[in-house]
Amino acid sequence: MQLPKKITEIIKILSRWPGVGEKTATRYTLSLLKWNAAELQSLSSAIVDLLSLKKCKECGFFSENEICELCLSAERTDTAIICVVESVADCLAIEKSGEYKGVYHILGGVLSPL
Repeated sequence: MQLPKKITEIIKILSRWPGVGEKTATRYTLSLLKWNAAELQSLSSAIVDLLSLKKCKECGFFSENEICELCLSAERTDTAIICVVESVADCLAIEKSGEYKGVYHILGGVLSPL
């Protein structure tokens, strides 16, 4: 049985996410089909809103403004210490501890030692 093209397109898109294969993407898509119009519109709007995000000019974190909330935070008491991380996910993991009070520099990828 062939699924409609609109459904297969969503499955293709969702299966590009890390850790999501075709079976999981299919389950997600079938689940979305059970949502009402308002819920789907809300999800759609939230995804489109991601386009307005910028990278912070100071550290590289995501922000709605030129400088992110982390860099503007009064809790960043030790600006002499810079934590260099590969990704935003690494930054979030460190922030979850609540212990680090320095600033960040997010590389956005891995540096080659060569």
